[in-house]
Amino acid sequence: MLAGVSEKFMLPFSYLAFGVMWLVSCASGLTPLTAHYSMNSYGGEDALKNALFIKTNRILTMLWGILYLITAVISWFLIQSPVSCLSGLINSVLPALMGIFTAWFQKWYPARVARGK
Repeated sequence: MLAGVSEKFMLPFSYLAFGVMWLVSCASGLTPLTAHYSMNSYGGEDALKNALFIKTNRILTMLWGILYLITAVISWFLIQSPVSCLSGLINSVLPALMGIFTAWFQKWYPARVARGK
């Protein structure tokens, strides 16, 4: 936006690029982005060798990527509408809710898999 690109385009494009980046990191053979965020809470570099840790983070990274794609679409329509002032609020609330889900899921999912269900 410092280069003069309108925020009507830049904000949704930024979320779109972010979502694509997160989803690409879910590809087989790559370490999902959330694994880099959370590995220090689960043994550091050793956590990256744990298949369940990677699977949990691949799921979370995919969900975050999808959230950012949805946010890009919502942002595009909100910015074009008379309620464009709500885009900042919505773009803050959605990640906050996903953060709450992430905190729950990273405990629940591995425990569920360990129980064999």
